[in-house]
Amino acid sequence: MHAPRIRVWAVATAVALAAVTACFGPQTSNDYFDRGVARFKDGKYKSAIADFDQVINIRPKYTDAYTNRADAKIRLGQYEGAIADLDQALRLQPDDASAYTSRGFVKNMLGQHEEAVADFDEAIRLRPDNATAYDNRGSAKTSLGQYEEAIADFDQTLRLRPDDAYTYISRGHAKLELDQNQEAIDDFDRAIQMRPDDAYVYSSRGYANLRLDQYEEAIDDFDRAIQLQPNDAYGYYSRGNVKFELDQHQEAIADFDRAIRLKPDDASVYHIRGAAKIELGQFRKAIADFDRAIRLQPDDPYSYSNRGSARMGLGQTEGAVADYSEAIRLQPDNADFYVNRGAARAELGQYEEAIVDYDQALRLQPENAGFYIFRSDAKAELSQHREALADLISALELAREDGDNDLITAIEGKIEELEQDE
Repeated sequence: MHAPRIRVWAVATAVALAAVTACFGPQTSNDYFDRGVARFKDGKYKSAIADFDQVINIRPKYTDAYTNRADAKIRLGQYEGAIADLDQALRLQPDDASAYTSRGFVKNMLGQHEEAVADFDEAIRLRPDNATAYDNRGSAKTSLGQYEEAIADFDQTLRLRPDDAYTYISRGHAKLELDQNQEAIDDFDRAIQMRPDDAYVYSSRGYANLRLDQYEEAIDDFDRAIQLQPNDAYGYYSRGNVKFELDQHQEAIADFDRAIRLKPDDASVYHIRGAAKIELGQFRKAIADFDRAIRLQPDDPYSYSNRGSARMGLGQTEGAVADYSEAIRLQPDNADFYVNRGAARAELGQYEEAIVDYDQALRLQPENAGFYIFRSDAKAELSQHREALADLISALELAREDGDNDLITAIEGKIEELEQDE
């Protein structure tokens, strides 16, 4: 999202008047305004605001003072104050397209995306060649999940401003949301041509490559991002994720360690490091990571579920059931959580309770052959052979529909064993 182009009016001042101002300070509203503009250019935003305050005290209908003061407040993150100034500017000059653009930008920053879109609509109506308004409207629509409409706005921005690397990046991210991964990479490629030393665009392309299972290319991108910005935790976290996908768990953990040193309060890094440790059989260390992730983000169901899996690895089955139950409380429509709890309950010999969990999992995912197999095993333990056989037949039908020959063979073997037991 681009900040609106700050509008600064440089007013030529006679040498004699400049000398008077230098000696005695501002004397008129124009003097205060000129000094405010100069201070804004120097990055002295608080002082600039004080000068624009003086202008407005002297000339309360001086529209440019309100818009310039708003620009200074935007730089300081004083968004509510900036909106108040822009409201007043638009009351005084309702056809100021730039004021609508600026106000839309601030509303975007405040998360008021629908109101921001309305402002950008008006800015574009007043000035159809306003590239910044199209660009920022695209960002607002992206935040609203209106990805196709956002891409159309970014397209228009690039027709008006074809060398804008950040618009290519924004459009690339919108395309990722539509699973247009290769098209997103094309946009990131263009951005890299224009900004070859920007770590963020390499990270963006790396993520797109990961989505396409192009792991080597993804690692190359994250390597480059880390070279350009070695103190950015996200680069290490992202590269670690790729290594995790490649089953390079020890190398992934090294990247997650570095990410945690740089950003020790990011729950997601502890979570994924814990998952890597489970893969290495380091269950106690994994539990410590999930404990930390839960302290930082106590409403994340996956940390509870994965901690449950680590506890299963240590034989702490009752603790695992408690973790799976908390995961279910937080996300009751996740079939895997019910299956995990069902497996833990079956481990405890609680087959009836396990069947209840498998029932719920199958209500959520009725075409999952594996769930039927789990339920069949629990029913078999209760000597419900006919019901267990019916579940295996259902699983076999699903496996045949998927053409999964290995699973078909496994299910046929279980059916044969069950028929012999009868």
